[in-house]
Amino acid sequence: MNLITTEGELTQDTLNSIDVRHDSSVSENNNSDSDYVAQLVKLIAVVTRYPEDILTASADLENDLGIDSVKRGEILVAVRKHYGLAEDFQVAPDQFRTIESAALMLAEKLSDIPLASLTQSPQESPIPIKQDQPPAIETPLIDSYIQALTQIIGTVTRYPEDILTSTADLENDLGIDSVKRGEILVAVRKHYGLAEDFQVAPDQFRTIGSAALMLAEKLSDIPLASLTQSPQESPIPIKQDQPLAIETPSIDSYIQVLTQIIGTVTRYPEDILTSTADLENDLGIDSVKRGEILVAVRKHYDLAEDFQVAPDQFRTIESAASMLVDTVPNLNGLQQKVTNENPGQTEVKSVAVTEHAVTSPTFVDPTKNEKNYESELTEIFSRNEQKPFLGKVALITGSGRGIGKDIASSLARLGATVIVNAFHSRSEGEKTTEEILQAGGKANFIWGSVANADHRMTMFDEIERLYGGLDFFISNASNGLIGKFDEVTGEHWEKGFQTNLVGLHQCALRAASLMKHRGEGKIITLSTPVSNRYVADFSCMAALKASVESLTRSMAVEFEKYAVTVNCISAGAVYGDLIKKFPDSDAAIKYWEDKSLGKRLVYPQEICNFINFLLSGAANSINGSILVIDGGITIRL
Repeated sequence: MNLITTEGELTQDTLNSIDVRHDSSVSENNNSDSDYVAQLVKLIAVVTRYPEDILTASADLENDLGIDSVKRGEILVAVRKHYGLAEDFQVAPDQFRTIESAALMLAEKLSDIPLASLTQSPQESPIPIKQDQPPAIETPLIDSYIQALTQIIGTVTRYPEDILTSTADLENDLGIDSVKRGEILVAVRKHYGLAEDFQVAPDQFRTIGSAALMLAEKLSDIPLASLTQSPQESPIPIKQDQPLAIETPSIDSYIQVLTQIIGTVTRYPEDILTSTADLENDLGIDSVKRGEILVAVRKHYDLAEDFQVAPDQFRTIESAASMLVDTVPNLNGLQQKVTNENPGQTEVKSVAVTEHAVTSPTFVDPTKNEKNYESELTEIFSRNEQKPFLGKVALITGSGRGIGKDIASSLARLGATVIVNAFHSRSEGEKTTEEILQAGGKANFIWGSVANADHRMTMFDEIERLYGGLDFFISNASNGLIGKFDEVTGEHWEKGFQTNLVGLHQCALRAASLMKHRGEGKIITLSTPVSNRYVADFSCMAALKASVESLTRSMAVEFEKYAVTVNCISAGAVYGDLIKKFPDSDAAIKYWEDKSLGKRLVYPQEICNFINFLLSGAANSINGSILVIDGGITIRL
């Protein structure tokens, strides 16, 4: 029998925090399993930091909630500790599939523990459970650190404080990248008077809660009273009514002036010139145009003609403003005057630029060029220094590994800002995102399952918040049994349809809505040529993909009003992870290679090239099509 074993480790602090108490008003004669369910929900919430409202009794821990074997091992450790069970106590996977099944198992295993012991008062109960409040992980000291950190992070990121919850993952939930986290650490050092070389481990700075715990430990010699005094007396002041004064007050004024200058030079509307947008990668402002902007900045601030800035200092409007704060603090560079009515307000003078600086932007957007279908491919793909998708935002579901990862990486190399999405393969998704960033691309990782309505909503809300729209949606997420026909169960069908059909349909609706803001868009679905043929062990997946093809045609018609094209790539056997999951994969690879006209399978880059061609707009008349790329294998089937 396969058993769930302990693959992860819990910290002692987390184990000590597992203190769940039951309401003493529960009748001692109520012998239902709901007592165990309530306890397990709170235990799992502590270990995973998931909100309790999503931990329903019937949710599948792995498939519905994304709790992998390592985390389930940590939960088992917590269960052993909570119930005083032996360290070698194990359970079968089916008994730990849902909270409900685990509760049934506990009711059976612990039947010798009288129910009364679960319903005593908190002082007497050997299995204490708190009904009205979460486990006491945070102390008043930690709450003070959390309050200060929330203000600091809100000031550095300009995020509203109401989304900065103590358990939100700074990178994965809030999209705060390593550069911005470094800026936050600088602000934390300054706020607490820490040494410049003070560093923290990544896990200690994953959430505001974990950072607060780290500070409580590192700064344990600072008395709690110092954190709760009035701001005038506190050595670590926490201002209640205003954000922490981390930035020089004038930086917003510099940002305002720079936005006007760049808008005048580039003729870009100011509403797209956000302070954190990358001038080159997000806005397509090349080095020549940035040089013209620098000339205008020198003139505006009366700087010397040989005044230069490092590329990193001129990457965003915000970084340029920070540079100006440090460089020209003694100049009246803002050209501001204080009004009599409002002494605190500043008025920025009109921006003046040299005549030659006012020229059209050099950035060319290939996919919004109506004549792209009349252009040569060499012209399309040579634009913007061979980054034809510069300024485009692309979502690729199921892109943590395999062909999805290849597609995301290829689009990033061609200039697109890619949104990597993964569910079961979360660590691979994070790794893929990091690899794209290290290679000089633009990427963001959003965890979630397309089969889960809440996850879909969160993902597209985040895309809209970060980018305001979407240009490309490649639906690669898939779920379906590859195995014998008589082994397919109702559960396999349900999961397959939720991912391949419901997930695709609902994601496409949100994607098309975001594409409307761009004026047009492209959706690509993925299928297989065996969707309309018989291949052993592929009956479940073939039927699901046949449905994907049908839905593709419908979406092409429905989304025509938004100028959104929808096509399906039907890929044959491809070298990579998927074919290795086939029963007897080595024999399968040899079989497909022999069937192919070229005696080989399809390479992942061939799929990427096909998709990139469709996204380029070079042939917009291809719409609602099922396009086969299989090396001629299906001719012989």
